[in-house]
Amino acid sequence: MSNFLNRLKSKAQEQINNIENETLKNAAKVAQVAVDRGYQSTKKALEEAKVQAQIKVAEAIKLQQQKTFDLALDMAKKENYSQAIIFLKNIPANSELYTEAQSQIAVYEQAAKKSKDERIFSRAIALAEQEEYTQAIKTLKQISEESSIYLDVENKITEYVEQVKIIEEKIAVEFLEKAANLADQEEYSQALMVLEQIYQDTSAYIEAQAKKNEYQELIRDKKAQLLLEKAINNANEGKYRESIEILNQISNETKIYTEVQEIIEQYQELIKIEEKKLAEELFNRAITFAEQKKYTQAIDVLQQIAKTTEYYDFAQNNIVEYKRLKLEKEANSFYSQLRRGQAHVACN
Repeated sequence: MSNFLNRLKSKAQEQINNIENETLKNAAKVAQVAVDRGYQSTKKALEEAKVQAQIKVAEAIKLQQQKTFDLALDMAKKENYSQAIIFLKNIPANSELYTEAQSQIAVYEQAAKKSKDERIFSRAIALAEQEEYTQAIKTLKQISEESSIYLDVENKITEYVEQVKIIEEKIAVEFLEKAANLADQEEYSQALMVLEQIYQDTSAYIEAQAKKNEYQELIRDKKAQLLLEKAINNANEGKYRESIEILNQISNETKIYTEVQEIIEQYQELIKIEEKKLAEELFNRAITFAEQKKYTQAIDVLQQIAKTTEYYDFAQNNIVEYKRLKLEKEANSFYSQLRRGQAHVACN
C-alpha cells in the first residue's frame, strides 16, 4: 500500500509539472498577443499568466488532496483503518481538508483498536470452543480496560474461569482415584507424585494433603520394616552391632519404633553376654600363659578385654602384676647367664 501511495504522489507531482509547463506556454501566447496589440511591455501579461499558473497548481493540489481523502474514506469503508490513517496523515496542515482529516484519524484509530480487540475476542472464543479455556483467558487479557468491548471481555473471563475450575475439579478427582490405585499396589512414591499435581484451590486439595501424609507414613513404615528384616537377618548371623546400626536408621515417626528400641536393647544385652563370655575366655587364657610364665602373651591377651566387662579391672591388675613378673623373669635370666659366664671363666 505504501508503494501505491508513492505512485499516487508521483502522478500528482507530474500533473502539477504539466500544469506549470502549460501555464508557461500560455504566458508566452499572452505575451505575443500583448505585442500584437501594441503593448510596450509584456511584464503585466507575464504576471497575469503566473497568477493563472499558481491558481491552476493550487487547484491541482487541492484535487489531489481530495482524492487522497476520498481514498482514505474508501479504505475505512473496507475496515482497512491503518491504511486510511496513512493516507490522511499525508494531508498537510495548510490543506482545507486538514482539520477534517485529523478528526477522521482519531475516529479511525478508535475503530482500528476496536477492530483489533474484536479479532482478539474472536480468537479467544474459538479457543474456548476447543475447551482451551486457560489460553482463552490469556488471550482476552490482551484487551485493555479502555476498550469499548471490555465489559464483554470481563464476562467471558468470568465464564472461562468457572470452566477452568470445573475442569480442575474433575481432574483433581481423577488424580485422587489414580493415587489410590497406586497406593493399593504399594506404589506410594508414584501416588505422591500424582497428588502433587492437585491444585490448592480445588475441593480435593485437603483430601489430597491427608492422603499425602498417609502415604508418606506408609513409605516410612515400609522402609522401617525392610530395615528391621535386614537387622534380624544380621542378628541371626551373630552380627549384633551391625544390626543395631541398621535399627538406629529407623525414624521415631514409624509405627514399629517402640518395638525397634526393645530389639536394640535385646541385642545390646546379647553383645554384653558375648563380651563377658569372650572376656572370661581371654582372662582364663591369660592365666594359663602366666602359669607357663609366658607373661608377654598373657599381657597381650588381657589387653583385648573390653572396658564394659566385669573382668576389665581384674585384667588391668593382672597386667601390672604380669609386667612385674616379666621384669623379674628377665632379671633372673640375666643374672643366671652372668653367673654361668663367671663360672666358665673361673674354670678356665
